[in-house]
Amino acid sequence: TELCARLLKTLYDKEQRTIIAVARRVSLCQDIGKLLRKHFGNNVVGVCAGPATTKKAKLARQQEIKKPILIGTIATLGEGFDKPDLDCVVLLTSVKGITRDSVAKSGKRGGSMLEQIVNRGTRRANLKLPLIVDVVDVGTNFEAQKYGRFRWYHHKRLKFRDDASFEKS
Repeated sequence: TELCARLLKTLYDKEQRTIIAVARRVSLCQDIGKLLRKHFGNNVVGVCAGPATTKKAKLARQQEIKKPILIGTIATLGEGFDKPDLDCVVLLTSVKGITRDSVAKSGKRGGSMLEQIVNRGTRRANLKLPLIVDVVDVGTNFEAQKYGRFRWYHHKRLKFRDDASFEKS
């Protein structure tokens, strides 16, 4: 959690990125949000995790989305989400959906959840080169999945870093 928070802080502080960070667990989103809000305050960090079922919750979510660092779950930041000034997507969890077939078909509209999330940050609404940061949990089953995603990033000519190269830079 602290490593993820440091990563997002660095991307915002040193590279002036507008970021969405995507995780699977609501608790991880909330924990990272708390750490970052201690440093930046509520005006910079937004958290969109869990359902927004009431009108008040939906209005609050719209305010969160406007913030330059947005942390949310795959469900809340997947389909139907739009943030035109976004230039950085940080994957804090393994996102399935890249197979050999999807690399060949990636020119099609729609596609896997990974394509939908990554495409949020690569729309080129601003002048910065879009950046994808793929945090890989080394020593787990998720480490093997990264190679398919990395091949897809290369195929799409995306600039990306995994967490190991981020720590070295």
